[in-house]
Amino acid sequence: MPVWVFLAGNVYAETDTDPNFGLDLLELSDVVVEGEKEETRRFRTQDSNAALKINLSAKELPQSISTISSEQLTQFDLSDVNQALEYSSGVNVQRVETERTYFTARGYNITNFQYDGVGLPLTDGLLRGGIDTAMFDRIEVLSGANGITSAYGDPSATVNFVRKKPQDAFGGGLSFGVGSWNQLRLQADITGTLSEGLRGRAVAVGESADSYLDRYHRETGLFYGVVDYDVSPDTVLTLGASHQAQKTDSPSWGALPIVYSDGTPTDYLRATNTGPEWAYTHNDTQMLFAELTHYLSYTWEAHVQIQQFTTDTDSRLFFFTTTEDRVSGDGLRGRGSAYQATTEQSVFDLYAQGYLTLGHRDLQLVTGAQLSRSKTDDVSTASELGEVAVESLRTWDGDIQEPEFTGGSSGRDLEQMLFSLYSTARLDVTEELLVTAGLRLMNLDTQGESYSEEVDTQIENEVVPYLGVVYNLTDALAAYASATKIFSPQETDKVTQGGQLLEPESGDAYEVGFKLDLFNKAALASAGVFKTEKTNVAEIAGISDETGRPYYRAGEEYFSQGYELQLSGMVSPTVAINTSYTHVKITNKDDEQIRTFNPENTFRLTSLYTSGTGIGLGFSLRWQDEIEARSVNQGAYTLIDAMASYEVFDNITLRANATNIADSKYYTSFYWAADNNQAFYGPGAAYSASVTWDF
Repeated sequence: MPVWVFLAGNVYAETDTDPNFGLDLLELSDVVVEGEKEETRRFRTQDSNAALKINLSAKELPQSISTISSEQLTQFDLSDVNQALEYSSGVNVQRVETERTYFTARGYNITNFQYDGVGLPLTDGLLRGGIDTAMFDRIEVLSGANGITSAYGDPSATVNFVRKKPQDAFGGGLSFGVGSWNQLRLQADITGTLSEGLRGRAVAVGESADSYLDRYHRETGLFYGVVDYDVSPDTVLTLGASHQAQKTDSPSWGALPIVYSDGTPTDYLRATNTGPEWAYTHNDTQMLFAELTHYLSYTWEAHVQIQQFTTDTDSRLFFFTTTEDRVSGDGLRGRGSAYQATTEQSVFDLYAQGYLTLGHRDLQLVTGAQLSRSKTDDVSTASELGEVAVESLRTWDGDIQEPEFTGGSSGRDLEQMLFSLYSTARLDVTEELLVTAGLRLMNLDTQGESYSEEVDTQIENEVVPYLGVVYNLTDALAAYASATKIFSPQETDKVTQGGQLLEPESGDAYEVGFKLDLFNKAALASAGVFKTEKTNVAEIAGISDETGRPYYRAGEEYFSQGYELQLSGMVSPTVAINTSYTHVKITNKDDEQIRTFNPENTFRLTSLYTSGTGIGLGFSLRWQDEIEARSVNQGAYTLIDAMASYEVFDNITLRANATNIADSKYYTSFYWAADNNQAFYGPGAAYSASVTWDF
């Protein structure tokens, strides 16, 4: 979708004088400086606890990690999670239709999403609708398997959303933006001390936009609020909630056929949308969270984290079931369906962390327990008309009779309970050698009904180990290696034709590489090689005639290997950069390349120049090589975005953005194309402007 600039008021922090070029550089979070404004220009990834619940610097972590910083989110107006992850290292955003998106990394699906370090797997392994980024300070992407602190251990990546936090000093901002396709957005962000020991923050967003797609319209409303309360000098309580309501008119179910009935490739207009006039989707998401931190002693602290997510979906959709004749345009048929779903996810996480003395060395230790519950209740109801004939998509205007949804119904009523015990440790064996290790013991119980089939599966005492080593060859250069087991229960929609869940995915993942501090530690470069062996990968076996939903089979053993190069941080006193190159190849046991909807090579580059006179200039380049499905090959393509900003006064900034400047035409994903012959095009060139008032 088009990018147009709309910035929340930035809230800034006191700076540390960094020896890098004599600059005052900020941490990644947005906080307040009394009487003075600074720009967050540090693209370098900071400390993260996403892997082991132990705060490790990017250099100390024995895996690849990248961050979409608050500065990138702001300057390039990455207001949607899908947009933000397109800027991250090695992540492929697989938009299969307008309202459903998969994410892949290192060839496999990303299922682990974390919020402030607490893992909750994506329901059905996909994202419905979108997630507005206004409530996040930054987004961390930990590449490779992470089965210790996340719910599951998958060799793709873990995405950790770090929420904005309350600050002591009063501050905030208001922003208004306009853009291509009648986009309007208003956003407010305010923080400060409410009373002694009580701090708060609130973020609100209202957005309305048409689209490059015919008839498509989306409205988004978001409210996020959080408070920190000092219960005592040793205890802090955090309470927060968010509510996002998203309504879309004429969304697609499935997408455009990529071949005609004779097998030759189609070439529809970019704006062609399969959603009829009457189609809609409403997604309503609520998040509640609480965290209690108690400092037991100078070296030990205890944490209790509770998170609950509820998403309600209501939609009326239309799916094209056939392809058309290349010459006459005849042969298209489709069917309607009503879909309602409620998904509930909750997690309770209790852990303690601190230090023990081991010989003459300090051992940092985390130990905890986690209980999570996921419940899915959904139903699809077919149109009473069944399949109907449709005119050629070359002339389709979405004008088709809205049916009554009184046909057959099918769905799921499933509950999944996961209980885990885990422990992680860090030991500086010598001044040069750092060892990290972890162990997770899991019990999983899934009960309920899936498309008229009873489901009753248990997984008991599954153990997932992790071992990582970092060796400092010099003050600037470190070598690292890590190994972990892969264990990933299938999402609850990964069922056979008879409705039974597939067996969990399993295997092993390895990574080795080097990390190098550059420019007086203002930037970090890394180079890593990875390899995974994975069995029981879910593959689509077909589409149910009754429900229109895919059913799956357990795949053969898959092998993934590749390498990743990254550079992030300040490369001069005025230029920040975040760039990566990822190569990955996935094969089966016969050494045949598979999952060709994933590009084998991707390159990302984001750069920002900030002058001392209030001028900001930036650009982003995203390149991927060819992908293919069926007889269709999409060649390599490049997307280029640009931005410019000017600080008119100390607290007022004007900004302009442009996306896909070259107006490249490309399919958003071939993720489903090999099985259902469908994909759709991404947006063309788009432009936007905004004004931001900070106070």
